[in-house]
Amino acid sequence: MTSKGHNSRDAPRSGELGLSDILDLSWGWRPSILLLQAHTSGVFDAAEGGWKGADEIAGKLGADRRATGLLLDGLCGAGLVKKSGGKYKNAGVVERHLVRGAPDYRGNILDLDRRAVSNWLKIGEV
Repeated sequence: MTSKGHNSRDAPRSGELGLSDILDLSWGWRPSILLLQAHTSGVFDAAEGGWKGADEIAGKLGADRRATGLLLDGLCGAGLVKKSGGKYKNAGVVERHLVRGAPDYRGNILDLDRRAVSNWLKIGEV
């Protein structure tokens, strides 16, 4: 915290990165991977239309219930899915743009992003 009670992350930058900036960069890929995995595996499609339990979503996907629940909880942390009483539903923006068949579907960009990730992971081959 700064002397004015503000989080140091909100303080003006001196131009030099701090350790928290480096750690943010290091961890920054995690929400993207959650998003891409949920899209690719059809989680958003399976959760379409309202509150569903992890069992129901996993059943629609033919997936493991525990793993599906962990993925859904991660998506909740990212704000992509909402949870109440042990049930999940897509956030409004996900319902509008990431459920296949939605009038304003934009998920194709995530398919491109997923392919790009595999190319970026080969950067060590340069």
